Amino acid sequence: MKILHIKKNGKLLIENYESNNVDLYFAESLSDCLSCDIELDDGVLFETVFGLILKEKDFFGKVFYQELSGRTLDDLEKEMKSKKKPKENDVSLNFLEITKVFEFFSTEEKINTIDLYCVFVGIGKTKENIDVFIPTSVCPLNELKNVPVKLSKIVESYNDIPEDNEDDQQSMIEYSGDLSPSFKAITRISVYEFIQSIFYEICYYKKIEEKIQLRNIKDDKLNSQNKLTFLESQLSKHVENDEFEKAAALKKQIEKIKKAKKI
Repeated sequence: MKILHIKKNGKLLIENYESNNVDLYFAESLSDCLSCDIELDDGVLFETVFGLILKEKDFFGKVFYQELSGRTLDDLEKEMKSKKKPKENDVSLNFLEITKVFEFFSTEEKINTIDLYCVFVGIGKTKENIDVFIPTSVCPLNELKNVPVKLSKIVESYNDIPEDNEDDQQSMIEYSGDLSPSFKAITRISVYEFIQSIFYEICYYKKIEEKIQLRNIKDDKLNSQNKLTFLESQLSKHVENDEFEKAAALKKQIEKIKKAKKI
């Protein structure tokens, strides 16, 4: 087993357990470490992580072509350097988190499926000190660059959510089953999964102007009585795009927030 530690200064330290002794050495590039498990030093900024990716634009552009959704690493680098940002607001982005989601689905035919994937989300607070989720898909990259990135290796399994079908695309939104996890465990996240989840979210919308508009709308909603309006609209978008696994994960986030805040 090999573990990649991304240091705060951007150095790549490999911890190799494949021999009788633990070997420590520095890697030359991120592309050499895709199969390694990943660890982050406290305080590693998104700008540091993304800078490592930008050093190998051609390689990562080919490997993650699908997740980039037609965008290029040059596009993303320009967005990182852009001066355009959302308006000043009452919602602060405290840190970014990559966590693994476990989903179990069963159909009426008793066919079971399991999905295990990573998501990339923003965690912030309002001036009233209310914890909020901020989808990174609506955050321009220049807003993310000075924000710390963290890993959450806790994975939870929840009770079954019924799978959608073509005749009932609202069932994912209307589902309100038991949200108590059936089990909780520690998992590992690979470098490949880490980068894949980042690209999927930051490339969900192609134009920085659209991100800024949606980000501002979200902040307005967070400062209104209904703080979950935007998340629920994102849920509808996932369902409309037949992204049912992500819709299920977002639905659980919404229900957790409602339960915690008694909204």
